[in-house]
Amino acid sequence: MALVVGTNSWATVAEANTYFTTSYGRSDWAGFTDTVKETLLITAFNWINQQSQFSIAASNTTDIVKQAQYEAAWYWYKYHANTEDRRALFYQGVREFEISKFREELEAPMFPDFIGEILEDYLSNVGGQIVTVTRELST
Repeated sequence: MALVVGTNSWATVAEANTYFTTSYGRSDWAGFTDTVKETLLITAFNWINQQSQFSIAASNTTDIVKQAQYEAAWYWYKYHANTEDRRALFYQGVREFEISKFREELEAPMFPDFIGEILEDYLSNVGGQIVTVTRELST
């Protein structure tokens, strides 16, 4: 599937290229084909949209939403395999493990906090909070 801004992406490959060119430690991006870049951006778009706490229109063109998409694409590239390995262990009942001197406690995989913080202005479903509503009544 081709990347289409406003349908399955907030950003273009060219915009992502500019972002990653100016981001420290992100030189791998330049070596990807456009097909891989599109796939990562579309995957990031879908991943963000799967998070029920955010409400972001596909037509949104704000830089902050694009930044979240770039960061989610990079996260997917760098950490998806590790996240999936931990998810598989967690859902098989493993809650902690130790290898030599390395020990880890597993929690249910979650959407990365730093990307959520970028999108805090788009929170729509925070659940469980009581809202105080006031109104003035005219007499």
